Amino acid sequence: MSSYLEVKNIKKSYKVKDDHLKVINGLELKINRNEFVTIIGASGCGKSTLLKLIAGFIEPEEGQIDINNNKIKGASFERIMVFQEFDQLFPWRTILENVCFALKAKDLFGSKQKRKEVAKKYLKEVHLNNYLDYYPHQLSGGMKQRAALARSLVTKPSILLMDEPFGSLDSQTRQELQNLLLEIWYKEKNTVVFVTHDIKEAVILSDKIIVMDDQKGQIKEIIPNNLTRPRRPYENDFIELFQKLNQLI
Repeated sequence: MSSYLEVKNIKKSYKVKDDHLKVINGLELKINRNEFVTIIGASGCGKSTLLKLIAGFIEPEEGQIDINNNKIKGASFERIMVFQEFDQLFPWRTILENVCFALKAKDLFGSKQKRKEVAKKYLKEVHLNNYLDYYPHQLSGGMKQRAALARSLVTKPSILLMDEPFGSLDSQTRQELQNLLLEIWYKEKNTVVFVTHDIKEAVILSDKIIVMDDQKGQIKEIIPNNLTRPRRPYENDFIELFQKLNQLI
């Protein structure tokens, strides 16, 4: 399997008062098409910065990021980000209107009726087909994240970037959305890059786990995750991988 997303020796720092804090320092990474990759590490190790660089929201000071052998230049609908915050949706639009807006912004499907049909299909996939006319403030946190996921997926991005999207949810809702995400990933065949602090979540979700080094701004280790799905936290192989990752962080 050839590499689809390639991070080539990127460097990124932020100005802090009169100094520059090096967050990413010569990082190299290859991700395959349709692969589900999680990035874990201590707070401040550069996980979210790496995600923003891949999204094209910020630019590296050195190096470059290629998608399918083409250098990325700024943000694109081909790389969509889902955040942790619950306020990603437009509060003045219904859930259906929020998803339709993404299609209109990308100029997909000329007619308003066709956009509604496609939007409804994706909202059904995230189990929100009974809440089409609800506004964001009428939904729970988990339902808002489902809607944000539908809005992200409806434009069929090749890469889905997720920055701790389930981090603020209770454990039961989190587990439900993890299962839903995997179900959609199997269908949509996106490449997923998922940032999390939760080692258990990383083991449950991903094909490959990237462990960041919080001192060097680089990758400490890349761990293939070959556990059979569905993955059960009480099984020995799961526990062994969890412990290995816990020791690395």
